[in-house]
Amino acid sequence: MELFKRVIELNPKDYEANIEIGQVYDQTDAKTAIIYYENALKILNSTNEAVPPELLVNVGTLRLEIGKVQESMQAYEQAIANCDKLLEFHIQGEEHSKLVAIRLTARFNLAYWLETNNEITKATESYKNILREEPTYLDAYLRLAFISSKKGNHQRAFTLLEDAKKNVVTQKPVY
Repeated sequence: MELFKRVIELNPKDYEANIEIGQVYDQTDAKTAIIYYENALKILNSTNEAVPPELLVNVGTLRLEIGKVQESMQAYEQAIANCDKLLEFHIQGEEHSKLVAIRLTARFNLAYWLETNNEITKATESYKNILREEPTYLDAYLRLAFISSKKGNHQRAFTLLEDAKKNVVTQKPVY
């Protein structure tokens, strides 16, 4: 940690050191982690370098955690757009699979954002779209089942959980 802080002292434009420190704090101190992640974003944006979509997903999650609700949505949307742009160049292979997984995570997080902001219809459609692309995405089934149960449609919730069990066990994930 001290090494990365020293690197930043010597080179304040080192976005990678900011990301590394952000990752250290990611699970324990969201407010500190977001400071370093947002510093990395500022540096990358000022140099016109591509912002890694996984950084944007982390930023979105932490922003949501500390109450920056609108800003979290923007980070998820930018992560999805960056993945789409990068996927144009990575048609197949390991990098393609990684980008698909990051995009799915960003789309799920955005759907969850919609759900927590009482945009249930949009959230439901987003979860369904995720499952159309990736039928093994367990968390999307769970959120749809929760929404159905909350609406009092327990049979639909049960059916979704059964579908999840069937698809997660029998199919290999795309990502």
